[in-house]
Amino acid sequence: MTVATSVPAQTLPWQGLLPSEQPHGAAPTLLASRTLCTVLVLGAHGRLGYACVQAFAQAGWRVLAHVCPGSGLVQHPCEAPPVAGEVRWVDTPLTDTAGWDQLLASHGGVHVVVHAMATGFSSWAWARELEQLTRSSIAVARRCNALLLVPLSILAYGRQLPEVLREDDALPHAAMLGSYLAEVRAQTELQLRMAAETGLSVCTLRAGAYYGHAGDGWIRDSVAGQLPRGRMAWLGPYDVATPWVYVHDLAQTLERVASQRHRLGSWVRLHFAGQQRQGQDWWQALGQIAQQRGWVTGAADLRSGHVQWPLWKLLGCFSPRMRALGSMEYVWRTPHRLDNRRLLALIGQEPRTDWQQSVAQTVELLFPAPVASPMLAPAPMELELPAARPQQRVDAE
Repeated sequence: MTVATSVPAQTLPWQGLLPSEQPHGAAPTLLASRTLCTVLVLGAHGRLGYACVQAFAQAGWRVLAHVCPGSGLVQHPCEAPPVAGEVRWVDTPLTDTAGWDQLLASHGGVHVVVHAMATGFSSWAWARELEQLTRSSIAVARRCNALLLVPLSILAYGRQLPEVLREDDALPHAAMLGSYLAEVRAQTELQLRMAAETGLSVCTLRAGAYYGHAGDGWIRDSVAGQLPRGRMAWLGPYDVATPWVYVHDLAQTLERVASQRHRLGSWVRLHFAGQQRQGQDWWQALGQIAQQRGWVTGAADLRSGHVQWPLWKLLGCFSPRMRALGSMEYVWRTPHRLDNRRLLALIGQEPRTDWQQSVAQTVELLFPAPVASPMLAPAPMELELPAARPQQRVDAE
C-alpha cells in the first residue's frame, strides 16, 4: 500500500558529485542530473527516520517512507518543518517479498536504503528485535540492489570506550565489552560486515547521543525533563565532554553520503563528530532558554543536579528499560569524541546547526510554547473624541 502525501516540487534533480575534480579538503560540487533517484527510509516515523524523510525530499530525492503496517501512513505529528518534495508512505511488511517486488516495480527501483528502524531501549527488546531488524534491512537492500546506509551508536565499544573513536578502529573483543547492550550491538555490526563480504554495499555512520526530537531520549528523560520547574539533571561530571547529535544535522549528512555512493566501496565505516559538549554547555544553553520562557528569573538561576544512577539501577530490577539505562553510566563518565576525517574527505563539511538554536528547538518540541487564542485576546480600546464621532445609525428590528 502506498499513499502520496505531498506535491512534487517543480524540479527534483538528483544531486550527484564529480569525484575526480575536487581539490583535497574542499566541499564537493553539486551537479544536477536528469535521473531522479529514490531512497527507501525504513523506520520513517522514528526520531531520525522522519528527519531523513525531510532531508532527502528537500534535497531532491524521491522518498519511499516505510512505516509499520497499521500505522495509518500519516506524517509524524511532532516534527517541523513539514516534508516538501515527492514522498510516498508505504507499509508493506518487510517479510512480504511479493509485495516488495510489486512496490519496487511500480516505483522504478531504489538506489539507497536507510536503516532508521529502532526498538524500545531495553535489554529485552534489543535481544529480541535488534538482530531481526538488521536482518530485515539487509534483505530489503539486497532485493533493491541498493546501498544500505546504517546509522550506529558508540555502544558497540562497550566499557573499553577510547578517548578518540577512529573510523578504521576495530571493535574490542566481545569478552572485553563489559556490557550486554554492547555485545548485542557488536553482533549486529558483525551482521552488516558479513553482508558486505557477500556482495551488499554497506556504509555505516557512527554518531553520539541524539537530541532535537520529542521522543524518548536522554534529554527528555533526564537532562531537560524538569526544565519548566527550573532544574536540570546531568548524566555525569559537568566537565566531561561527549558527542551529541542534532538529528536534522545527521539526516542531512546521511543524504550527502548517499549522494556520493558511487565513491564508496562495498564496506565503509564513517564517523559523525556532531557537537562535542560538556554538561556545563548544556546548563548555559538551557539556562538562557529557561529565562526566556519565564521558568527562572536569570539564566544562572537554573538549578543543576545529577541523575540518581543508584536509583535507576535499583529500578532496573523491575523495568528492562531502566536496567538498560542504568548500565550506561560509564558513557557519561568517559571523555570521548568521534574522529570524522574520512567523512570530511567524502562530503567536505558536516552540517552543523547553531548550538543555542538547536537546543532551543529541542526544548520547543518537548515543551511547546502556548499560543494565545485570538478569541481570548482583548479587543483594542478605541478613544473617540466627541467631534470625531460618526453619526449613529439605528436599524429597525
